[in-house]
Amino acid sequence: TTGERLGRAVGMFGATAGVAKGLAFLVGGALTSSDLPGLGWRAVFWLNVPVGLLVIAAVLRWVPSTSAPHRVAVDIRGTVLLAAAMVLLVLPITEGRAVGWPTWTWVMLAAFLPVALAFAWSQHGAERRGGLPLVPPSLLRLRTMAVGLAIAAPFFAGFGGFMFVYAYAAQGSGGMSPWEVGMS
Repeated sequence: TTGERLGRAVGMFGATAGVAKGLAFLVGGALTSSDLPGLGWRAVFWLNVPVGLLVIAAVLRWVPSTSAPHRVAVDIRGTVLLAAAMVLLVLPITEGRAVGWPTWTWVMLAAFLPVALAFAWSQHGAERRGGLPLVPPSLLRLRTMAVGLAIAAPFFAGFGGFMFVYAYAAQGSGGMSPWEVGMS
């Protein structure tokens, strides 16, 4: 898709993402502060149920069918390799400090690189064979995709990290409640 339709799609995505990020802290702070049925911060996860149902209803109502003329096989190898790579990276980073960085955390981090490379290799191979890889490498040859990823990746990584640190510091040393952090 190019031209006006692409611009409209990107604009709608940007507007939706901006509103969602703005509401996330407000709603999250309100749910955490209200301590609905004694769930504390876990109440934010229950919000996914009604939102998910609304999204499903909206998709069924407004998104047109885009059935392919023939079935395409799911990239099982790519899916398994990507999932394994993400677990090998995220699990030791999130749990390592809490458990004192035992050997398994370092082994997992060392295993991430070869598994990530195997994922990239499988994606190139699937595309060369005419299959549909999970992440088609040819997308990265599109200038707009490469530039967009180069801009978006640091922004989303930086913004998420900043908001986590801000909320943690504001509630910890700042003494603010979750509601106050959301409002700020």
